[in-house]
Amino acid sequence: MSLPLADRLRLVRDKIAAAAERGGRDPASVKLIAVSKGHGKDAVAEGIAAGLSDFAENYLQELATKATPAATWHYQGTLQRRKVRDILKYASSILSVARIEELEEIEKRATQRVSCLIEVNIAREPQKNGAVAENISAMLNRDWSNIEIRGLMTVPPVSDNPLPWFKKLRDLAVEHHLPDLSMGMSSNFEAAIEAGSTMVRIGTAIFGERK
Repeated sequence: MSLPLADRLRLVRDKIAAAAERGGRDPASVKLIAVSKGHGKDAVAEGIAAGLSDFAENYLQELATKATPAATWHYQGTLQRRKVRDILKYASSILSVARIEELEEIEKRATQRVSCLIEVNIAREPQKNGAVAENISAMLNRDWSNIEIRGLMTVPPVSDNPLPWFKKLRDLAVEHHLPDLSMGMSSNFEAAIEAGSTMVRIGTAIFGERK
């Protein structure tokens, strides 16, 4: 029998705390974002009751269906510019901006300041979304009125050892003086925290496998 969500969440928080301490950091410096993709509104309500405050979705349809004022919502899917206006109705931040044209659309559509992360294709995998390292400066060096670019996000290659990729993203964030690093999912969040992640995006370890 699988553990109740509250127990799974407790285990995840314990692992976050231990990884932060191994990295010489305060566990409170790591934000936990629950990825509710593929799970229903009941799972979200159960998560909120268990103490979760931040959720992320990959698709506008799911975001619109589940978003509740009882939590903070983030968008982490591949951006389509025609959907930005609607995404901003529900999400307070976008974690997956890959192109300057997407920032321009957010700037145009936002009615209040939007926190954004640049998604970096850290290993230059052709099948993955994300900016390459040399394009980051152009995205940062614009006078955005409605956008605050707070950091970088990545999904590393499937690997027995994601740590080198996490360190590479950390170095990019340091180079560009960005405070936030969103890296680490259910399978590798402990290594990500040890490498400096300030934001982990965890779905399966909290909600179980998607149906």
